[in-house]
Amino acid sequence: MAVEIRPARIDDAVAMAPLLREQDRLEAVALTGMEPAAALLRQVKLSRETWIAETATAPVCMFGVNPPSLTSPDVMPWMATTHEMERHPVEVARLAQRILPGLLEGAVRARGYVLQTNRLAIVFLRFLRFTVAGDHRFRGRMFHQFRMEVRDVL
Repeated sequence: MAVEIRPARIDDAVAMAPLLREQDRLEAVALTGMEPAAALLRQVKLSRETWIAETATAPVCMFGVNPPSLTSPDVMPWMATTHEMERHPVEVARLAQRILPGLLEGAVRARGYVLQTNRLAIVFLRFLRFTVAGDHRFRGRMFHQFRMEVRDVL
């Protein structure tokens, strides 16, 4: 089944939230202190662009980039996945690779955190040429930081 990508809406986040993989649920709670559904809705609202990858029958993943903040010029990419991502990782990675330069346009650096046990996300980030390293603890869970100098992909 083919995967397509399109801009995401709030109703997509509401529909996808109960389908999140356990690793994504744990990551959302540890990083935000919020329940996964609330964290996903917040990300969609904060992001300058949010995309959803889906098959004809199910969401695969949602991702976006939070803009720079008052305290940092870095943008913060994020992704949330369903179990469908395990069936379509290469298709989604290739689609994401095509739109990543547009998502990072105007940024100097992109960075964020990924749960150390979220192997699918780590492989995905490395495919997109992010560096994944370091040990950081948030709310009792261990994370790696991922980062990229944006000039490396543009």
